[in-house]
Amino acid sequence: MHSIIALSVLEAVRASDLAKGDSRDEDHPGQEAVKLGRTASVAAQIDRYLVMVRRNNSVSAEELAGLFTLVSRRPDADLVFADAGRRAGRHAAERTALPLRMLFRVLPRGLRDRVGPRLVRRAAARVFGLTTAHDGSNAAAVDWCGAQAIPGGGPCGLYGSGLAELLRAFTAFDGAYFRTACRARGDGICRWSTTQE
Repeated sequence: MHSIIALSVLEAVRASDLAKGDSRDEDHPGQEAVKLGRTASVAAQIDRYLVMVRRNNSVSAEELAGLFTLVSRRPDADLVFADAGRRAGRHAAERTALPLRMLFRVLPRGLRDRVGPRLVRRAAARVFGLTTAHDGSNAAAVDWCGAQAIPGGGPCGLYGSGLAELLRAFTAFDGAYFRTACRARGDGICRWSTTQE
């Protein structure tokens, strides 16, 4: 899986934990999970992932599963995964080749409506490992998406919000993705749609 996913998860953890108070919180019971994002080890991992993203490297499925498991134990796990997805979507859009992004911005509306979904499909496949419908309205994880590592499919929110962010970057989309199937729930494939079923 692309290192953008791991980077975005830790950035979301750090943002959440930094927003939850100051160092006086450390003496309260139950604050251990909140302190994670403020640690030097998380800062070092973020720096490591930034280098990996610049080099277009991947992280192993095992490393990502460990990160997902760690985050899923947090009381704010759903919010962290959703924020991580938005961050990953923005990173993925920014990692689209600069000439393509610049060309996309100057295209007439009709051409943008045709080119945008193609850019979404390419970025979704490259960063999230997902296949999307021609118009981006549906997506599926054919391979590993991390859901089976977490009971209840915790990271599915990451993928849904990431896809929605990609659509916002390259189309006129203004909505959300909904999980319609999940391996963690016993389905054969993880699937999302822009319409609830």
